[in-house]
Amino acid sequence: MPACRALLLLLLAVALGGCARPPATTLPAFMVAAVEAGEGGRCFGRDTTPAVIETVSQQAPERASGGRAVWRNDRRQRILRERQAVRFEVLCPPAYTPALTEALQRALVTRGHHPGPVTGALDPATLAAVRSYQRLRGLDSALLSLEAARALGLVAVSPEELARMNAR
Repeated sequence: MPACRALLLLLLAVALGGCARPPATTLPAFMVAAVEAGEGGRCFGRDTTPAVIETVSQQAPERASGGRAVWRNDRRQRILRERQAVRFEVLCPPAYTPALTEALQRALVTRGHHPGPVTGALDPATLAAVRSYQRLRGLDSALLSLEAARALGLVAVSPEELARMNAR
C-alpha cells in the first residue's frame, strides 16, 4: 500500500506540474491602471505629458541712487507647450514578463539609456530609461509604447510597419 501511495503522489505531482501559472506580469499596479483594453485585443496607454515652461530673466535699469546704477531683475515664465493628455498603443499587461523586461533593459543599455543592472524588474531606473528613450521619439512617458517596443526589437514587426518605420 505505501508503494501505491507513493506512486499516486508522484503521478499527482507530475500532473500538477503541467498546470503551472503563466509568468507573472512585472508591470507596476499604477501602470496597469493607465492601460485600457481596446478593440481587437489591443491595449492603449493614457498618460499626461508635462508642460514645457521657459523662464526669462531680464535686468532693467531703475533710477540711479547717489550716482550708482540700480538694476531690477524681471522674471517671466512663458509656456512653450501646454500639458497634454495622450493615448497611444501599448503592450497588453500580460506581455510584461520578467523575460520581456530583461530584454527591454538590455535594449536600453545597448542604446545608452539604462543606468542600472539588468534585473527583469520594472524598477524606477528602468522606467526613467524608457521615458528617456521615448522622449527622443516624441513621447514623454514611462509606459512603453508599442511603437517603441517594435523599434527596440522586442515585438515582431509586419512588413508594412517595417516599410513605414524605414520611411521616417
